[in-house]
Amino acid sequence: MPDQPEDDTLSIQIANQVINVANSRTQDGVDAKEVAQGLRHAAANFSAFAEFHRLDEGAEPDLA
Repeated sequence: MPDQPEDDTLSIQIANQVINVANSRTQDGVDAKEVAQGLRHAAANFSAFAEFHRLDEGAEPDLA
């Protein structure tokens, strides 16, 4: 897709890397539901991290 912005290409590459890790884990015998749960957990954590840095509030919120 040459008409797509470059960051879309990078995001697709990152997504493919994550999918490759997930596929590798299932090939190693890990249950796909466990892999999916791990991916959801990682996505939620990283989304919160990215949003925090996007807002640039200076200090991490108290998560306790």
